[in-house]
Amino acid sequence: MADATVRAEWIESGAPVLYRTPGGGIVKMLHAFKAELVNGTATVDMLAPSTGFGFQIDDFKNFGAWAKLAGTTPNVTLRLLQSWDDAEADYVVPETGGSPITITDTTAHVVSVAPTAMRWLRLRLVGNAGNGTNVTAAVYLYCMGAGL
Repeated sequence: MADATVRAEWIESGAPVLYRTPGGGIVKMLHAFKAELVNGTATVDMLAPSTGFGFQIDDFKNFGAWAKLAGTTPNVTLRLLQSWDDAEADYVVPETGGSPITITDTTAHVVSVAPTAMRWLRLRLVGNAGNGTNVTAAVYLYCMGAGL
């Protein structure tokens, strides 16, 4: 399969809705990947919910991801891509914290995501050796800030 690029969506319809978190502050929820096919060693990149390649993370200070795979013998790594601008060629995996989790089962996982101090963020799914040809991934990204 050819590598793919898919557009993420805010999980609310229309304009993004901000939710208050139990500890105070605000969270935006992004549906980064919906049952996205990541077969074999495919690489699938997320695009921003609107135009552009990534989305700005200036107003957020804490991040988390919920991810679940389905299919036979899953082996997929969730990676961050970051850039100082929103030019596709400038997105790279950060040296530290760029691969927050590799999943090899079909159980839901929650992981802290720690982007570096860059303005733009995207997500990438990478199929690893032995990853099944029918593996799909669902990923939500939670972006939390104190005062949006």
